[in-house]
Amino acid sequence: MQLKLLSTVDAASPFFGQTPTVVPGDEWVLAGLTTPDSYALLPLSDGTASYAGGATRQSWLNAIYDRSMRDWYATDEVGDTFTIVVNDQSPTQTASIPTQQWYTHIPITPVILGDYVSDPDDAESLLAYSGLSVSGLSIVSHVYNPGQVNERTVWQIQGTPGAAGSGSISLIATDPYGATLNLSAFSYDTDEAILVPQVSTGTTTLAIGLAAFDSAGLNLVGIIPELSGVAVGNIFSQIPPALTYVIPGTAAVLYVSGVARPVVIGLTQAAAIAALEAAGFIVSVEAQYTEDDESFGLVIAQSPSSGVALAGETVLITVSLGVLDVLAEVRAHKPGFFDGLYRVPGDTFNLTEPEQYSPYWMEFINGVPASWAGRIAVFNPYVDREILEF
Repeated sequence: MQLKLLSTVDAASPFFGQTPTVVPGDEWVLAGLTTPDSYALLPLSDGTASYAGGATRQSWLNAIYDRSMRDWYATDEVGDTFTIVVNDQSPTQTASIPTQQWYTHIPITPVILGDYVSDPDDAESLLAYSGLSVSGLSIVSHVYNPGQVNERTVWQIQGTPGAAGSGSISLIATDPYGATLNLSAFSYDTDEAILVPQVSTGTTTLAIGLAAFDSAGLNLVGIIPELSGVAVGNIFSQIPPALTYVIPGTAAVLYVSGVARPVVIGLTQAAAIAALEAAGFIVSVEAQYTEDDESFGLVIAQSPSSGVALAGETVLITVSLGVLDVLAEVRAHKPGFFDGLYRVPGDTFNLTEPEQYSPYWMEFINGVPASWAGRIAVFNPYVDREILEF
C-alpha cells in the first residue's frame, strides 16, 4: 500500500519530529498493517486512509501497487505498530537519448522515454514529461503487450514530423509529487521524404520510369519482366507503391511487360535467328563441334533458354559444326560461308576439312594441314589472286 501525506502533521502525530522531516506531498509505502496502541488506520469513502491521532486526522492518498491487496485495512489492536518508508527520490537519467534521424510525412520510430529515465519510487507510467516542441510530434502514453505478463505502460515521443529542420530537444521529467529532472538535450535532424513517382500506369516506358526513379532518389535494385496485358516494354507494377513517402535511397523494383523467349534448339541457324529477332531479341552466334554429324548446322544450345525477358535482350545460340575431322584455325579475308556459317573479314574460327577452301578466302593461323605444307610461301590478302607459289 502506498500513502501520500495531504496535510501537515501535528504534535500528536507519531510522525511529528521525524528525520527527515515529514511534509505534505511525501509518499509512503506501508510495510506493516499495525499502528501504535489506541490508533487506527481507517479507510475513507474518497479513497484515502485516515490515521486518527490526537485532535486531528492525518490523511494519505491510497495507491495500491499489488492488485491482490485491494481490501481496506483497519486495526486497533493494543500494541499494534506500523512502519513507513518516505518517498523522497527524484527521477534520474540512466542513458542519453541518441541523435534522431527523422523524415517528413513518415511516422518516426517511437522514442520510449522510460528507456532513458528511472525513478526509484514511482512506476514509469506515473512520470510526466514536457519540453517537446517539434511540429507533428507529441509525448503520449502507450501500453505494450496489453494483458500479457510483460505488459508495460510507457511515455513515448511519437508522430510524424511536419517540416524539415534540425535542432535539439531538452525534456523535463516530473514525478507525481513535483520532483523534476532536466534530461540532457538530444539532437534531431528531419529531412524531406521522397514522394514515390507514379510509373506503373501501363503506358509508361521503362526508360521514362528509370529516369523518374533516379530523379526521385530511389535505389533501383531490380527490373523484372513478366507477361502482362500492357504493351511490351511498359511498366505495369512497382515497389514502393506509387504516391507513398519513403526515405531517400529506398530500394525499388520495376515490373515491366516482357516477351516470351522462343526456344530455338533444333532449328537451323537461319531459322533460329529469324524466330528470336521476330520476338524482339538480339542474337549472338557461336559454333561448337559435336560428337556426331546429325546436328551439323543446327542450334544445339541457347542462353538464356526459355522464360520471359525484356525486348532487346541478347540471346546466345550455339550452332553445331558436326564432328571435328581436321582442325585448323583460320582468319577470313573475304566474306563468305565457311562450314555452313557466314563469316566476315577478320573473323577467326576453326575449320574442318580446310583443304576445301582457297587461301583467297582465308589464311591459316595454326594447324596447317600436311597436304598444304610447302604450297604457301607468301599470301597477301590485298592481292586479288588465289595463291602465290614458289
